[in-house]
Amino acid sequence: MPNQKIIVQPDNQYVFTDNTGLFQAGSFPGTHTITWDSLSSPFELNAASPPSYTANVNQTTSGYDFGLNSLLPPYECSLLTLHGAVRCNNSNYTYVSFKNTGIVPYDARITIIKSSNTSFNAGGTVPSYVSGDTIVFNVTNLQPQQQGTIYFYLIMPAAGSTISTTAIIESLDGSGNVVSSDSQSRTTTVTCAFDPNDKAVTPAGVQSANYTLMSETLEYLIRFQNTGNDTAFTVVIRDTIDIDLNLSTFMMIDASHAVQTQVDVATRIVTFTFNNILLVDSNMNEPLSHGYVKYSIKPNAGLINVTAVQNTAHIYFDFNDPIATNTTLNTLVYSIPTSVPEILPSAKGIVSVMPNPFTEEAYIVFSNDDKNKYRLMVLNLQGKLVMDKIVESEKFLLKRKM
Repeated sequence: MPNQKIIVQPDNQYVFTDNTGLFQAGSFPGTHTITWDSLSSPFELNAASPPSYTANVNQTTSGYDFGLNSLLPPYECSLLTLHGAVRCNNSNYTYVSFKNTGIVPYDARITIIKSSNTSFNAGGTVPSYVSGDTIVFNVTNLQPQQQGTIYFYLIMPAAGSTISTTAIIESLDGSGNVVSSDSQSRTTTVTCAFDPNDKAVTPAGVQSANYTLMSETLEYLIRFQNTGNDTAFTVVIRDTIDIDLNLSTFMMIDASHAVQTQVDVATRIVTFTFNNILLVDSNMNEPLSHGYVKYSIKPNAGLINVTAVQNTAHIYFDFNDPIATNTTLNTLVYSIPTSVPEILPSAKGIVSVMPNPFTEEAYIVFSNDDKNKYRLMVLNLQGKLVMDKIVESEKFLLKRKM
């Protein structure tokens, strides 16, 4: 069973099982305790399974198996990941991964509802039928804990258009009746420039500061593509988790290929290793040149209001230099601000900095004839929030060492 969390002490690290149920932990010689963690897992230990192992290790060792019983209904299903490219006026892939999270085999139906401003294009997984904006795929004999993936192509409209895609999985009993279902939706703005190595967070947050409630669980999706000129044998992703996120709540959700996941609590670095991935380059086979990982994590308890959380991942293809993804930003708040208006960057000339550039201090000046209250937020070049104040005047003195 994939994505099961294993704790290794005194190493102070977590590892997760891959899609075959195997886990691997690098360690040092000595005595170690290996424990399966039931946190947020829909399983419990089988009565015949040991709760933990004590291993005196001085070489590579194996055989630390845990037997689990499912706590979910027999026909449970899950829609794991929905993502795709949105390059303007082009035929772009969309991937959907799903899983039989129940304990019996069943047939499943995957329904895609696309935006009316996109067009379905053949070339991916062959659908059972297409009717207007609805695309249906039938999956037969999906085994317990088995994961599946389909992909299809949509022709995108012009840049700046908004598209929405919804994916639904339904599990069917022997009579064809729907027993359970799950779904995900994705709304995206079409662009003409597209970086295939990126990172996205859900929820993305609202307003320019990406305000997000403290109670939200953050889901991160890291995508990568081999755009080189040869097959990639190993892909490694290193992701340093923001200090304001609770590492003990880190959970693996999905991955495109078999992956070894290790969380180093001391350094807060999560390493995803795709060994022998054999990821072909995009010139040879564009659909098979993509990969991804998806995980979730919760904020720490007791954070101060307006806490900025950032994340950047680095992707290594074999021996090449790392590729840095974009940096995601969520500003965590206890309630979404609504009473303070924003001065948008598009309001040309309304905000100025004098002098610019400056060394020690400068005035931020903006038009405020009505003496309204404004929220002034200053971020550094890395996107980290360094100042957050409510101002009522038309200028504010900004000091370099504030």
